[in-house]
Amino acid sequence: MSKLKVLVITGSFGNGHLMVSNTLNKALNDYDIDVVTHDLYLEAHPLLTRLIKDWYLKCFAHFKPTYKFFYYARQEKLNTCFYKKYGLAYLKNIIDKHNPDLILNTFPTPVLSLIKEEFGLDIPIHTVITDYCVHKNWVINNTDVYYVATEKMKGDLIKKGVLPEMIKVTGIPISKEFKIKTDRNAWLNKFNLSTDKNTILVCTGSLGLLKGFKKYVKKIATKNDNQVIIICGKNDILREQLKLEFHNYKNILIIGYTTNMNHWMSCADIMITKPGGITLTEALATETPVILYKPTPGQEMENALYFQEKKLALVANNRKELKEYTEHLLADKNFIHSIKTEMRRVRTASSAEYIIENLV
Repeated sequence: MSKLKVLVITGSFGNGHLMVSNTLNKALNDYDIDVVTHDLYLEAHPLLTRLIKDWYLKCFAHFKPTYKFFYYARQEKLNTCFYKKYGLAYLKNIIDKHNPDLILNTFPTPVLSLIKEEFGLDIPIHTVITDYCVHKNWVINNTDVYYVATEKMKGDLIKKGVLPEMIKVTGIPISKEFKIKTDRNAWLNKFNLSTDKNTILVCTGSLGLLKGFKKYVKKIATKNDNQVIIICGKNDILREQLKLEFHNYKNILIIGYTTNMNHWMSCADIMITKPGGITLTEALATETPVILYKPTPGQEMENALYFQEKKLALVANNRKELKEYTEHLLADKNFIHSIKTEMRRVRTASSAEYIIENLV
């Protein structure tokens, strides 16, 4: 009997979709399933996709009203995405090449709806939504199964016409490393950091998009019982700027891109970050109290509002609120305990495994 072959379709607009794809790839391999992954849009139209991605990131970071308009526009108009046929010919080629038994999708890819309509291919399509909200472009005709993070998302999909039996509430898949407890003292000692001080982790985002926090960092770093770790992601320019800015501060550590986020999050008393779906899921796994700073309207804002509503995080819309919430969390251990308790209650431990078991 031949092994199941799965084609994973992903997208590189931010790191989240790729991270989920990588996690699922590892899980599929653990189950001895053949898997091949394609970044569909980037491979089909490299130059145009890079231009669109650059425009997307600039809007996301600097032109938030524009991004908000495009995100929320015509949410009720399902199956009408302007890029619905983008990558169709290339998609058909890779399907012909690999002949998969199933397509596992981790990116809003409306073109997948056409493989049955235009080519008559009867291949099951399973979609993993990587945020805590449902944008209309995730609703893809001819999808067989949706995997979502929450019951609320299931309800939102049902409102959009998806049958309840097609929706599985599994949580968002993240690396197994986030389920392993870090030895906090050993990890902090490795970087000459104190094991007794409050440890504040500031994540600028994998693309270095978190801005306007230098004054905040200086204020909290002036307190002797605090230490700050700033992770800049792949933004080397920002990392060097911050090293220069904070070179006189002995209790501030500047780091670039790291593969050790599980350790840093496990060791942090609180984390300041942007509300990406993967980051929030990792915070749930490590029970790291989170302050979500200036969420961009769109999926970030929707993620932030959900976590705020469920008392899983605080949302700071300016530096004043950020400072107040930081001081409040560090001073109120009972509040931190209540957040951690709620995180344990809502998190899903084995999302990837649940998804793979449903595939087979």
